[in-house]
Amino acid sequence: MGELDELASAVERVEARRIQRHAISVTHAPRRNRENMATGFWVTIGVMLAVALVAGGMFAYRTWGQTIVNRQQYDQLLPGMSYERAIEIVGRTATDSDASSFQGVGDLLPPTNAATCVWRNADGSTMVAVFVNDRLTFKGQKNLR
Repeated sequence: MGELDELASAVERVEARRIQRHAISVTHAPRRNRENMATGFWVTIGVMLAVALVAGGMFAYRTWGQTIVNRQQYDQLLPGMSYERAIEIVGRTATDSDASSFQGVGDLLPPTNAATCVWRNADGSTMVAVFVNDRLTFKGQKNLR
């Protein structure tokens, strides 16, 4: 009878460990999902920015010989500025843009709209602006004068 009791006790310990591991994985799952979703959102923004910079060259023919944006206009763009205000400063819409939407997840992550805008001059100089929920969150430039 002693061996049977020891075997039953060992089975109970193994089962208790399995239940404990499951409980830990369940309690940490929402945090991991939030982190994965937030990371996925910022990766999407980064990919949109890279695609806009690379693909923006295809649209340079539209502005051949023109200067669309300069360093002074770039410096006037401030974080949190609306897209409409940015257009007022630059004086025209972007030569290329891309937009995406994120539906959100309940109260964890709100719905989000993001747009990447590229202004490219004939000399190849470029300005990129990323707007999230119609607010400037990132700007970058290459060789603006």
